[in-house]
Amino acid sequence: MNNPMLYQIGGILGILAFLVFVIMSSKTWRIWHILASIATFGCAVWFLILISISYKTRMTYVTQYERLEKQLDAAEKEFEQLLHGDLNEVRQTTESIRSIRGKIEREMLDRGRVWRSCEVTQVDANAGVVSLTTPSGAPAPAAPAGGAAPAGDPAGGGAAPAGPAGNQLKDNDVLHAFLERETPTGNVPWLYLGEFRTQNTTPNSVQVTPLLPPDAVQRDAIGSAQGAKWSLYEIVPIDRHRAFAVDNEYRPDLDREGESLYGDMNEELIDQLFKAPQDRYRQYLNAWEGSAPADMKQRVAEIKQATEAAFAESIAEYKKDGKVIGIDENIAPENTWVKVRFLQKYSVDVDAATNLDAINTDSNFDSDGRAQVEALQRGERDENGNFKPAPAEFEPEDLAVFDKETADKLIADGTCEQVDSVFVRPLNDFNRAYHNHTRRMKELAYEILLAKRDIASLQTSLDNTNAEITVYRDQKANLDNDLDKVKEEVIAVTKSRDGIQAEVNAVRNTLSLLYRSNRELAEQLRGLHEKLLAIHQQRQADQVASRQ
Repeated sequence: MNNPMLYQIGGILGILAFLVFVIMSSKTWRIWHILASIATFGCAVWFLILISISYKTRMTYVTQYERLEKQLDAAEKEFEQLLHGDLNEVRQTTESIRSIRGKIEREMLDRGRVWRSCEVTQVDANAGVVSLTTPSGAPAPAAPAGGAAPAGDPAGGGAAPAGPAGNQLKDNDVLHAFLERETPTGNVPWLYLGEFRTQNTTPNSVQVTPLLPPDAVQRDAIGSAQGAKWSLYEIVPIDRHRAFAVDNEYRPDLDREGESLYGDMNEELIDQLFKAPQDRYRQYLNAWEGSAPADMKQRVAEIKQATEAAFAESIAEYKKDGKVIGIDENIAPENTWVKVRFLQKYSVDVDAATNLDAINTDSNFDSDGRAQVEALQRGERDENGNFKPAPAEFEPEDLAVFDKETADKLIADGTCEQVDSVFVRPLNDFNRAYHNHTRRMKELAYEILLAKRDIASLQTSLDNTNAEITVYRDQKANLDNDLDKVKEEVIAVTKSRDGIQAEVNAVRNTLSLLYRSNRELAEQLRGLHEKLLAIHQQRQADQVASRQ
């Protein structure tokens, strides 16, 4: 029944049958009946065509909707399976995004090599390729936990450990590059240049190309990098509270009043490291202010002021990290930690009931924040190899530092009392911040493109409007000239009208006099006529009388 030929044959037969019936009925019907039946049949055929088209369109879209709905359901199931794996499986055998992400993170656990003082030998700005020579020997390891630099290098470089010769780099490795700057303690990374992919690696050299488009500051630094020294990191350095401490291995004595959690900060080094990017931003902002239109200078000045304030705030945060908060200081709750003294025994579970291998888990902590990786747990295994969690215990008069929310709860239930408030700088995720910055720069570039397009459109509209205004002004000038001439003509016509009106009035007065004179003459004529008529009638009467 889906063969369209059958419907076409049926339609033709119906039309022929209708024509036969009309011809046969023409013997008894009048012409109007025949025309009405033909019109009705034609409308019915046209209506049937419209119904067929509508039905076909509806069935097409219904079929497409059902197909897309099935595709959507399949895509949602596939998305959930790709994200979380097969939820019906107790033991996951299907790879998911979470499991793959965990594998990637585990693969990156031991990555932390650093290549310092790599000299730039060639910069190909057109191809975006930078050639560098790497120091001889194996790369330096990343700084150990706690912030201590490897022995033998005050700048954190460290002596190269024994191992295979060469830089041990391979093609398609992803590295994070920093431009080095000389300081009294040696070369230190001070400007982040971005993520790069390696190519044409040799034991003593490497070529790198940027993975993401650099911003203006990075582009200028890369373009003028001939002969400069770079530091190459396998992972972005992790932000640490002791990164700028005078003593990286400082351990605080909480019994001492006003004790800093991380020791004294090297304020001179902090000022020195912040000075270069601060000066560079000042240079760009000053250049922008000089080229900005007059109506934008106030906005640029506000941006400069906000930038200076942001730098000052960041520098102050690094300098006072871990220090006791003064009474008159207004610090945000998320940056406020509290040193407390316990008034009674207190214990808290910090170990998860499960004991997992770091290789087989996506997170070191469970949903309650308890450690589930053995390396981070306080508990130990018994003689049978079974793990026994151990709580963190505090005795009366013990001192500890907690985040403000936890400390407030402990103080509220009488477990401890507050001793001091401590400022703790929020740690930065530099890798995420850089990607967010790059993404935001792309968004801003797109917004700028849209704004320029809108400005061009508005400028075109403005030009067209100005052209129309010019035309209208010319028309107005012509109309004003015409109006002046019309006014002159009106004055002349008015004068002419007044003269004619005076003549009309004079003629009217003359006619009035003539009219009155004519009436008087008419009255006289009528009196004479009546007299003559009376005389004539008298004469006729006399003649009649004389004949008798």
